[in-house]
Amino acid sequence: MEITLQPEDNHRLANLCGSLDENLKQIESALEISISRRGATFKLTGDKQNTRLAAQLLESFYARSKQPIDLEDIQLGLVEVNKLDVRSEEHTSDLQSRLHLVCRLL
Repeated sequence: MEITLQPEDNHRLANLCGSLDENLKQIESALEISISRRGATFKLTGDKQNTRLAAQLLESFYARSKQPIDLEDIQLGLVEVNKLDVRSEEHTSDLQSRLHLVCRLL
């Protein structure tokens, strides 16, 4: 899966990715996927459901990335997301709502 975050803003991308891409590495580790990036384009590989979840996380965190995003923010978002059964289709809209709520609270 590939996503491009808009509008492309290097400051916001730096906030999203974290120092030495530590935020991306945390998402990769937690969701057991691989994330590669070139500019604002992210390539996500791994389990289909987990890559979708990672894409939603990246988009949600990018929406609030005018301010720095700490590793703790990423971990909190992942903990909240892991509380849901993301394998079940009936939870898809609940997952999206929860992601937006978690990112707004951070």
